[in-house]
Amino acid sequence: MIEFVKNNSEIILAIAALFNVIAAGFAAFSTYFGPRKAAIAAEKLRHQSEADTRIRLQKEEIFTRLIEYSNKMDDQEFLGALNLVRIVFRGNDNIKRKINDLYDALSDKNIKPNEQNVAMNNKYISLLKEIALEIKWHDYIEWDRVLDGYGKRKIM
Repeated sequence: MIEFVKNNSEIILAIAALFNVIAAGFAAFSTYFGPRKAAIAAEKLRHQSEADTRIRLQKEEIFTRLIEYSNKMDDQEFLGALNLVRIVFRGNDNIKRKINDLYDALSDKNIKPNEQNVAMNNKYISLLKEIALEIKWHDYIEWDRVLDGYGKRKIM
């Protein structure tokens, strides 16, 4: 009987050692792949953050150009910014609608020139407001001053 107990304890120790080796293997496996996957995920997040920052800066640059060159609508900087609106703000349906409305007002030959100016001013201000909402600058713009400026001059 004593030998049976001795053999049993050896078997139990052998099984425990086997489970210990298996657990160590799992630990080694998880510590190898866990941090690696975390590093890969962190790198993807960093790239996404950089891309988001680039897009945000592009949107802000376009808005700034549209404001800065609004009294020189035939300037290349303004026209370039206006053309980029459709590309950079492609995910915003309201901005797409506003830019289409502005282009429609620019190309409408059935209205008198003075009425066309008023229509273009209104469409342009509407586009600027929508872009300001998108880039979260709407509350920082002095819209009264912007509106006063457009009410006193002709666009194009």
